[in-house]
Amino acid sequence: MAQGAVIASHSNCRSLCDVRRNLTDEQLRAIRDTGGTVGLNVHHAFVREEPAKQTAYMLACHAAHMAEVMGPEHVACGFDFCEYMGPGNEGVDGMENCSQIQNLFFELERVGFSAKEREGIAKENLLRILR
Repeated sequence: MAQGAVIASHSNCRSLCDVRRNLTDEQLRAIRDTGGTVGLNVHHAFVREEPAKQTAYMLACHAAHMAEVMGPEHVACGFDFCEYMGPGNEGVDGMENCSQIQNLFFELERVGFSAKEREGIAKENLLRILR
């Protein structure tokens, strides 16, 4: 059993994309119960199985599901920009590299996150644990 806050630094929701690296709702709740946080992963293969749905909007949908299961204070940025590793390691459409991070925040607003919740996802939720 964890003795402190658990951080899953690069994970998404298995209920939206069924890959082993993504977390089940049960795992999300367990991380919440430690006071921890989950960092969103931008790698296209962990967002949706269908290439047409591998978008910044769908990544925001992962954040919305996490917030529904755990509360928005447990969602953070974890990103996994690996395009430098070659083909097949790209981020989702609209977030192919780190210069496009703002696109996620446009989509987070679109799916209903408040300015305060978006600030938490951007930095405060992770800093709360690291302090």
